[in-house]
Order: sequence, then structure tokens, then C-alpha cells
Amino acid sequence: MGDDTFLRDGNVFIEERHVEAVAPILAAAGFYVAGFDKIGNIAAIDFDGQDIGDDESFAMSLVPYTRDGSYLEFCNDRGYIWRWVYYDGVCTRVSPVMLWPKPGTPCNLSQQIQHAFMKLLMADQ
Repeated sequence: MGDDTFLRDGNVFIEERHVEAVAPILAAAGFYVAGFDKIGNIAAIDFDGQDIGDDESFAMSLVPYTRDGSYLEFCNDRGYIWRWVYYDGVCTRVSPVMLWPKPGTPCNLSQQIQHAFMKLLMADQ
């Protein structure tokens, strides 16, 4: 029995000219358009089912249509979290980096780490 996979978050942008091509891809995978911007670009998608299944195939199918910087964030029932990130015409799976500070560590350690590695981190969307 496999782990159930869920859409946790996303920042997706697909130009209006691709809506007709993307709609059947979304529908076949159990996704739907959850939001358009003022000119008809897809600005949000969501999932209408219980288990996404093969999130990799779905994420890869959107590569030709998805703007750089977009991402889909998934999780499973075991607590794993990952994103499919679109950049330079490629979709790549990335995992979060979680750090556990020692007791007594300065309370702004998270901000210090973020500042030190800003060039390597995705921007908060």
C-alpha cells in the first residue's frame, strides 16, 4: 500500500494562450483551475480528489506551459514534503532543508541562515 499524496501549496502561472491545452491535462489528473488573473492567465490550481498518485508525471506534463518560478508543493501522509519547481523549461523535484537549533540558540537564527543563503533559496511567494 502506497502513501497518499496531497497538493499542499502552489504558485502556478500558465499564460492564457495555454489554457485550452492545459485544461485536459489538469482534468485527467483530478486537478482544476482555482483562479485566473484579470486577463485569463491561470494563477492557481487545486486538486479535487483524495490521492494525487503520480505527481511526477503530472508535474512534468505541465513543463511546456508553466512560467519559470512556478511550483507545486506536495506532501504525503507520512509527513514528507517536496516541490516540483519550474525553471528554464525544466521541472525539478526539491526537498526542504529542515534544521533543528540547539537549545539556547539566538531566536533570530532562522533569519540569519536565510540571509546567508538567500542566493540559493526560493523566494517566499
